Amino acid sequence: QVFMSEAVTLLEDEAVSVKMPRQGYVAGHLIVVPKTDAMILEELDEAVLTKLLTLGNRLCGVLFEALECDGTNLFVQNGVAAGQVDDSVILHVIPRWEEDGLDFSWSKQKLGEAQLGQLEEQLSFAANNDAIPSDNGEARTVDSDDAEEVVEGADNYYAKQFKRGLR
Repeated sequence: QVFMSEAVTLLEDEAVSVKMPRQGYVAGHLIVVPKTDAMILEELDEAVLTKLLTLGNRLCGVLFEALECDGTNLFVQNGVAAGQVDDSVILHVIPRWEEDGLDFSWSKQKLGEAQLGQLEEQLSFAANNDAIPSDNGEARTVDSDDAEEVVEGADNYYAKQFKRGLR
C-alpha cells in the first residue's frame, strides 16, 4: 500500500475515497480510490468507474483553482506491468507546474506494416464500435466530425485556462 499508507482522507462517500498521500509525486497529488475490491479498472462496476473518473475530472478543476497549477495529469497504473504498486485501482490526480521536474515521458515505438495490421485486426472491436455504447446501450457510430466539435461556454477548457492566466 505505497500511496495509501499514511494518506490523509479528504472526503469519501459510499463508493470512493479521495486521499492525499504524504509521499506523492508533487505537492497536492491526490488519489481517488474505490471502496470495492478491484485490482484493475475492468473489475470495477460501471457506476463506480463513472464516479471515479467524474470525480477525478472535478478534482482537476479544484487543483487548478486552489493551487493555481498550470496543468494536471490523470494517471492510472492498470496492472503490475503498468507500474501498479498498490493492490487496488488508484486514480492519481496530479497538479502540474512548468518545470516541476516530474517526467511522464515515454519513447514512441514505430510499428511496421505487418505489426500495425496485426494490431488492427486484434483491436477491430473498436472499429466495430462494440466498445462505444450509445445512451440507450446500443452500439453507435462515431462520426469524424464529432471529434472536431468545439465546446463553447463556461465549461470550455481554453476559456478557463485564459481566465487563470489573467490572475
